[in-house]
Amino acid sequence: MPLTLRLRYSILALIMEHKDYRLAAIMYTDIVGFSRMMEKDEAGTLELLHFHNRLVEKAAALRHGTVIKTIGDAFLVDFRNTVEALQCAMEIQETLYAYNKDSGKQPLLLRIGVHLGDIYFYENDALGEGINIASRLQSLARPGCICFSQDVYNQVLNKIDFRADKLGKVSLKNISKEIHGYEITSANAEFDPDRDKPRVGFIADKDVVKPASPPSPEQAKADMEAIRTSILDDIKKAGRRLTVQEARAKYGDRGVEAQEVIASLAERGLLLKAGPEPAAPSAPGDIASDIGKAVEGIARAIQEQVTNWQDAGKQGGRGASGGYGASGGHGARNHAGSHIGREIRAEIRAAMSPVMDEKRALKAELKRHSEEVGTGKWDSELRDSDYFKPGTEELETDFSRYRDKVDEKAQKTGAGFIGNLLSFVGVNALLWYVNTRFSPGFMWAAIVTAAWGTGVVSNLFAMARGRAKSAEMEKMPNLSGDSLDTYKKLPRVKDSMAMHLASILSVPAMLFTINYITSSQFWWAAIPSGIMALSFLGHLASYPITKRGLEKKLFRLLGVSSWRELFSGARDKRQAGEAAGPYADIYAEAAAARDDIVRAIKTDKAYAAEFGKDMIPTLDRYVGQVKLLTQSINEIDGIVASIPLADLARDKEKLHAKMGSTDTPALKTEYKRSIDEIERQEKASKDLEDQRELLKLRLGSSVNSLKQLKIDMARMKALPEASEHEALESIRRKAEAMAGYLDDLKIGYDESLKDPYEELERLAAEADERKRLEDQSGQNR
Repeated sequence: MPLTLRLRYSILALIMEHKDYRLAAIMYTDIVGFSRMMEKDEAGTLELLHFHNRLVEKAAALRHGTVIKTIGDAFLVDFRNTVEALQCAMEIQETLYAYNKDSGKQPLLLRIGVHLGDIYFYENDALGEGINIASRLQSLARPGCICFSQDVYNQVLNKIDFRADKLGKVSLKNISKEIHGYEITSANAEFDPDRDKPRVGFIADKDVVKPASPPSPEQAKADMEAIRTSILDDIKKAGRRLTVQEARAKYGDRGVEAQEVIASLAERGLLLKAGPEPAAPSAPGDIASDIGKAVEGIARAIQEQVTNWQDAGKQGGRGASGGYGASGGHGARNHAGSHIGREIRAEIRAAMSPVMDEKRALKAELKRHSEEVGTGKWDSELRDSDYFKPGTEELETDFSRYRDKVDEKAQKTGAGFIGNLLSFVGVNALLWYVNTRFSPGFMWAAIVTAAWGTGVVSNLFAMARGRAKSAEMEKMPNLSGDSLDTYKKLPRVKDSMAMHLASILSVPAMLFTINYITSSQFWWAAIPSGIMALSFLGHLASYPITKRGLEKKLFRLLGVSSWRELFSGARDKRQAGEAAGPYADIYAEAAAARDDIVRAIKTDKAYAAEFGKDMIPTLDRYVGQVKLLTQSINEIDGIVASIPLADLARDKEKLHAKMGSTDTPALKTEYKRSIDEIERQEKASKDLEDQRELLKLRLGSSVNSLKQLKIDMARMKALPEASEHEALESIRRKAEAMAGYLDDLKIGYDESLKDPYEELERLAAEADERKRLEDQSGQNR
């Protein structure tokens, strides 16, 4: 398709006033329990909906998505590929998790469905089976989770970091074709109170997840009676009334029937309505917390099963006359004992499952790293290192959490090195004293010192690398998606080189020490040391090539050419954000749009040849003016806030009253001068507010123009067949328009630099001069 047609289609896609049938990645979102939230707190829910809408729109725009339509609290968004669609869904869930964690308000939970299919765009709407499947997958997802199809999974595999559970073949309402589903459980799912219960409204049939059929009235009545009997039996065994929370925890997954039975028993007083608050869920990904919960679960299982064993022994051992039969009791106990073993093993497996899943995911991540980088065979040895071993930070998809975990690990490594060094010095001093005092003929202490020294050297190098990583990440901008994935490979490559260097410096020294002490006639230590040296030289040759390749890829993804440019850009953005105050988000949007455009120019040869020299400096100046405008508006906000308009109004009212109550001409003149001065201050404040509003309008227009240019470039690059010359001319005209708009931005900035009280002072000086001339003329008369 010629490039002109591409440009034409991009414009049509923006206004959605055309007919188009094409393959698209579709994301469908819906707020969980929105109607119930509106009933409880309509004003608060509407405020939450406004936040939700801005979040989804912003996340979609950052990933080049187009909002097709909104249906109440649901969003239908079109993306140009599945990678960006899934990244957008994951970022929305991550942002909601941070909001729910910090807001203290009612949690906002979303279900998200993603599918790849043919879509028919018609006027201001879109139709097609692809949208229906995305909608059904959204309904299938648990609150706080993302459900997507096999087609999406095949496209995103090995392109982005994610952990998904395979749902197998799923049966979707009114969808006849076979669909296999996957589900990503985000951290936001911890705010779902029913997260541990079976999937509501769906049942598992072998490998098929399908909607559950409602039970018949007779079956529902029988189920309710069985639940009631079970709860009453539990009360008898416990010797006390259970709480509503305890009953719901055990039987709540049995559906509406269980809830009705529990409510009925609570009304009759058989269940206590008040109970202890449930423990807050631990942070996801915390291995220590998972192990603690596992041990607690195992202990609870043992206690429960031992109690059941004892009860089974008593019941099994009773004869018909009520006494105990030896063989009957023994058989019941043996059966119960084997049952305990199975139950405890199952409890152990269930409790340790999160830990094992995390280990498997980490192993898979490191395996993928080893296959993708040139130093992979050496990097894979990091898994067996005591000091360089990668941890759960490698599984993070959020840069701030990744950085926090790296900092925490660096602090632990530093503290561990100090303890290791003190132990090394103290223990070895004692060993050398014992060696030289009691057996000076054989210096065995040297072997211990050399062997222990290898660990100390490795610990030292690991501490140095940990501090270097923390210092580097402090200077980095926020990364996500492919850029974060690429960046995480660099520390692993550097850690592997540092670990190898520590080994080549310490292990041969240990081997030659042992060789010299035990058999100095034959220098066998030279053989393994030589092999290690050859391996190190191979690693040393591959290291700079691999490192430079990853750096180039990272720079290309971020639209920079060097670490200095990357660090200085991140520093400037942080400083600009701090100076911009509440307008930091606007500046961040402009900077992000500039980075995306620069990245597109540098990665496209046609754009690089046409615009590489002219457009990038123009974009830099443009964003620079946006930064100055945000800072100026923030400063004007502070000035306006500092003007006591209410006090001035009260003072003016008092002066008017005093001027009306006096007959002295001199006093009336002074009152009038004071009133005029207050009115000039009020006028200056009003002018300042008008100027601020004008600057805000210019700021919004400038950012929108930048974002529109980014969208146009992205769409022309995504759509096939176009006239390259006309497309480039279109982009050139937009760039020239932006360059012209720079003058307006500069005018706005220059206006903001004017002293807001300059006009006030000029008018006051003119009034004083008139008063002086009037007084002088009066004296002359």
